[in-house]
Amino acid sequence: MNELKELLGEKLYYLVQEKVGQKELLVNDGKLIPKHRFDCINISLKEHKEKCLKQANKIQEIEKQNKELLSFIDKIKKLQCEIYILKHLMNAKVLNYSYVRSLLKLEGLSYNSVKKVLNKRLKHLQETEPTLFYENNNMYMLVPYKKIITRNLNE
Repeated sequence: MNELKELLGEKLYYLVQEKVGQKELLVNDGKLIPKHRFDCINISLKEHKEKCLKQANKIQEIEKQNKELLSFIDKIKKLQCEIYILKHLMNAKVLNYSYVRSLLKLEGLSYNSVKKVLNKRLKHLQETEPTLFYENNNMYMLVPYKKIITRNLNE
């Protein structure tokens, strides 16, 4: 109020005070913000907060999808590795797949390292234990093989 008194002078100040009454007058010192400007900024701030929350939720969803995709990729790589191993065991004419697979000790190896190691280990296994493979196994049939024809008893 003292600032207004200094600006207007005492006579004019008392005249303004009589006209205004009990209302307070504010002097704009540059620190005041108009209400409509404050409301606009407040609304835009709320909108930006909502957008940030939506983006954060989208990021979380994408991260979950990324984790799922990575787990699927790992499963696919493991299956590719298993298929590769089974194809090679089939081509090697193995008698007992699970037993030979356990002897090869390929658990925990990546697809590329399995490609490098599998042939070496199979050759070594064929040399050390030839009875595990069809080619080296001299199997004789004791009973001749015949097709069994079944007849309907109702005829």
